[in-house]
Amino acid sequence: MLDGRANVVAMNNNYRRIYNLPETIRAGSTLEKILQHRIKSGLFSDDIAKHLAAILDRIARREPTAYEIALNDGRTINIYERPMDGGGWVSVHEDVTDLRHGQRMLERTERLLATIVENVHEGIIAKDARSLRYLFVNKAAEKMIGMSRAEIVGRTANCSPRRRPT
Repeated sequence: MLDGRANVVAMNNNYRRIYNLPETIRAGSTLEKILQHRIKSGLFSDDIAKHLAAILDRIARREPTAYEIALNDGRTINIYERPMDGGGWVSVHEDVTDLRHGQRMLERTERLLATIVENVHEGIIAKDARSLRYLFVNKAAEKMIGMSRAEIVGRTANCSPRRRPT
């Protein structure tokens, strides 16, 4: 938590851990002092004055913000900033490194699976179990059925593509 002049009002242990802050930085310290420590520890490489000016501007405009930063050590931090009544500022910092890594792995796996499914010589058709509508058709299934995906996906087995549903 910061006051309207970017002085630290309160800080929790999670924030302290994320930025490896010493006990000497606590309530009453300035955000500038935190940023200077982050530069010394290699966790910040931007221009302190510009960074502070941007935060002070958001505080003055009472503009809530959410953004993500990459620390120099490879970690990814989500930051959510919100104005407080009385002119202060709450900033929540969350280490999302593992989450982002998991998302990237999932995306790579999905792309690999899509490539494999799309290029196998067997027809693959996926159907929603509840609505019985076709959800996916690969190239081989298009050839096998003799219809395009656009004619198949979203329809049920009872609905001929030549006869549009009512």
